[in-house]
Amino acid sequence: GKYDPTAFTVEEFDDGFIGEQAVAYIVRYAQDAPFYLHVGFLGPHPPYWVPEPYASQYHPEASPAPKVPVSATEPDPRTVARAQRARAQYFGRIALIDAYVGRIVSALAQRGILDNTLIIFTADHGDLIGDYDIFDKRYFYEQSVRVPLIIAGPGVELNPRLGARTCRELVSGVDLYPTCLHVAGMTAGQEN
Repeated sequence: GKYDPTAFTVEEFDDGFIGEQAVAYIVRYAQDAPFYLHVGFLGPHPPYWVPEPYASQYHPEASPAPKVPVSATEPDPRTVARAQRARAQYFGRIALIDAYVGRIVSALAQRGILDNTLIIFTADHGDLIGDYDIFDKRYFYEQSVRVPLIIAGPGVELNPRLGARTCRELVSGVDLYPTCLHVAGMTAGQEN
């Protein structure tokens, strides 16, 4: 179906609302104690749509065409067009989330606590977005299982030449909470 990208403002949209709440929490936090803030954006996720100005930020015809199934001799033009429309909206949703991550980082900096904050950015799955005629995540293709994992903050070793450190080894999200506890000087099961 057709969606209306002006039906909601960015702040009313699910990820915009989540981002606004995270920024407000940081701005209003009045305690002198460390805090843990888990910001769980919902996107990018089906349904593939995002409000303006992000809805028109990426053009479908400029989006990459999907990979065709091995059994196909040539791509189905309807599937290609659908995938490119979905990808343009997917990229717009990523841009919206990126803008809110920037606002969260700015709020931390304005509070003077960014240099003492560990930031972990990750996702739970990828999406095929039309590759092999699949608009889903439930298939064990590279597009479904490859997710971002970015960790920044005190104690994170960086490659001085790159300003970052790239790890090509397989990692698991199961270690993220114990890592947070370790950075905070705690262990699992420890009481305050």
